[in-house]
Amino acid sequence: SMQLEFLKPSDARWTQQLARIPHQFYHTPAYCQLEAERKGGTAEAMLVTEGDNVFFVPYIITSLEDHGFPSDDLYDLQSPYGYPGPLMQIVTNGFLKAALQSWREAMRCRKVVCGFVRLDPLGQGTPNEFAELGVVQLRGTTVSVDLQQESVILWRQMRRNLRSSVQRAADRRLTFCMRRGSDIDASAITRLH
Repeated sequence: SMQLEFLKPSDARWTQQLARIPHQFYHTPAYCQLEAERKGGTAEAMLVTEGDNVFFVPYIITSLEDHGFPSDDLYDLQSPYGYPGPLMQIVTNGFLKAALQSWREAMRCRKVVCGFVRLDPLGQGTPNEFAELGVVQLRGTTVSVDLQQESVILWRQMRRNLRSSVQRAADRRLTFCMRRGSDIDASAITRLH
């Protein structure tokens, strides 16, 4: 049967769950606790399991009174800064939809009236089931580059029009310059190029 549990950062099950499923540091209890302190909220994670199916989400709960609303018994849910989107291990059709519905109902009972969950742009995509809960806002394409590869391989992996633009810039001897008072570390940029 499906089980829904709320975990505090001190709960060993939070760390145990992360040991079983690929994750980022944004999902760790220490990071969520740090962000909760910064935002004046409470760190928490929700874990839904059913057999081998897992749905895990870390988030921060804040009082809407902190946002200017007159009631102190209504709450907001938001992802910690970064990309601590849901971690999912789904082996059964229909599990995600049921897990999301259970989570929504549990949050409703706890007087959480709105939520903002940032999805990992390199993660498991955006299942249609999320759109049934509310608005899913796409914010463009994320590109990842393995900088440990040789430059020849990286060059070949670039789109032809991008390679042409880079070559034209090199042919024109375009250079990088910074304005006075900029807080950008030019030596770091130079090392990257």
